Amino acid sequence: MRFQRILSNKYGRFGEELVSEVLSKRNHTKVASRYKTPYGEIDIITICNDSLIFSEVKARSVYKEEFSGQEFIVMSNVSFDAFEKIFSRKQMQRMIDAASFFNAQNQQFSSYNQRFDLYLVKGKRIIEHFENISMQ
Repeated sequence: MRFQRILSNKYGRFGEELVSEVLSKRNHTKVASRYKTPYGEIDIITICNDSLIFSEVKARSVYKEEFSGQEFIVMSNVSFDAFEKIFSRKQMQRMIDAASFFNAQNQQFSSYNQRFDLYLVKGKRIIEHFENISMQ
């Protein structure tokens, strides 16, 4: 089990690096990565134009959910039910709290618009990008 956790952690870092590369090519300026707060970690924080963007990266070798005993692999056009299983309301609230902590510690970004993005990485590519997510 410990070995699986190590592999999972390495793959998570790979996913974050992949997303960071893509964001850099899209003219995002990285402010921080793996930013730790008392509320949790923010994977990537960037600036693009007038926005401060907090990005969460979910990297999995396969996205699976159980529906009526059948395996469902999430590849694209993720339904809200499947989305919530990948990124829960509780995780969203932790991300919001962590971003508030970041903002309190970094007043120089107070004039920026802010948004939350979620990236799903499978294999060696980004399979979904959800921009400006909220759970409302």
